[in-house]
Amino acid sequence: MSRLFAALSLSTPLSRFSPFFLNYRRAGGRSRVRLLALVALAALAAGMPWAAAHAATIVVNSTGTLSSPGFADDGQCTLFEAVAAANDNQPSGTLPGECIAGEAGVADRIEFDPALIPGAITVEASLLATDPVEIVGPHRDLLTLQGIANDRILELGNLTASGDFLIRGLTLDGGYAGASDPVLGIGGAIHARHAAVGLTIEEVRFTNNGASYAGGALAIAYGAGGTTTIVDSLFEANTAQGIADINDGGGGAIWIGGSQTVTIERCSFVDNEALGSVSSNPGSDAGGGAIWMLSSNAASVSTLDVYSSTFTGNSTTGVGGAIAIG
Repeated sequence: MSRLFAALSLSTPLSRFSPFFLNYRRAGGRSRVRLLALVALAALAAGMPWAAAHAATIVVNSTGTLSSPGFADDGQCTLFEAVAAANDNQPSGTLPGECIAGEAGVADRIEFDPALIPGAITVEASLLATDPVEIVGPHRDLLTLQGIANDRILELGNLTASGDFLIRGLTLDGGYAGASDPVLGIGGAIHARHAAVGLTIEEVRFTNNGASYAGGALAIAYGAGGTTTIVDSLFEANTAQGIADINDGGGGAIWIGGSQTVTIERCSFVDNEALGSVSSNPGSDAGGGAIWMLSSNAASVSTLDVYSSTFTGNSTTGVGGAIAIG
């Protein structure tokens, strides 16, 4: 019991306990330890915050890429290794400086060593997060995840509802989802297919990303019941090309599929474009120079709320220079 008292007292001021406990504290003696032990056990049973699992903070200390050095026990923690450590809850190696293991049942946090700032990390192939994770940069002007127009930059898809996703303080530039397929050719920078959990995108810049079908920068689709909040972010010069003879697609910046709840606040959409065959039907072809929301049937309706945001210079060969909803 005394060990329990010592551990809790490191993070929990005695003043937070009830006056009943404080009276015992003044009296001193073993009653203090026994009463705190009872309070602590009751708190643990009730699910108080100190009973919860603690997420790991994984610090990226290398700009290494997937091909160099790849996954190696070399005393470095690359972004690819950090995402894998958060997914698998395993360290990336045994040497000091390697990525620490993530924790099960919570959203781990990935941060970046100040020595890498300002800088860029080249992303040669899509980073796949299979469990909720927080990827937190210092500022979108200070760190860029740089695609090479070969693959999207990031894919979010949770295997468990163990927490929420967060992307903050980064620039995502040059990602490209180029498959000639309406399922794969979406989300040039991020494909978010989170189901029954939340995604927050905050203070992120999306520039020069593209998709062959829809969502030049961001596709929110194929993860039913997810909620997405995008705040204080910039979408600029992103493109959805559209796939002829399939359904030409759209959403130069963002495509929202079925069964999604999306809120956009204090964001700017500048010079994004959706290309494809001209059509007067927003549920069909080339819709939404900036945002295209398409639910495939009445049972999978999505919701979009936009607050205090600006749309400038967005265009489409179809309908809805700024937004198309079908």
